[in-house]
Amino acid sequence: MELFANVHSTDDTHSGTVEFRGGSQFRTATGTFAWVAFVLSFVTLSLHENLIDNVPMWKQRTDTSMNAWWGRIRESAKKSKLSRSLPEDYRSMQRM
Repeated sequence: MELFANVHSTDDTHSGTVEFRGGSQFRTATGTFAWVAFVLSFVTLSLHENLIDNVPMWKQRTDTSMNAWWGRIRESAKKSKLSRSLPEDYRSMQRM
């Protein structure tokens, strides 16, 4: 499962909504805290970077681009005092 594969909608409905679905790995207390911290940090970062009006062109993800993006998510989490719930490495979210 690719956890972050569906962040960008590819359909033509443009409903203006985002749906966050956590997988079975988030059923523990640690996993739930990590998922909530991620969702809140993602929304905060999206608002801060104005991703609603400035949707970036999505290209193939690399470890470098994902690490940079995860770093921005973690910085956003620090501002909300949620960073202790997020793992250092984004790949750890898949193994919670």
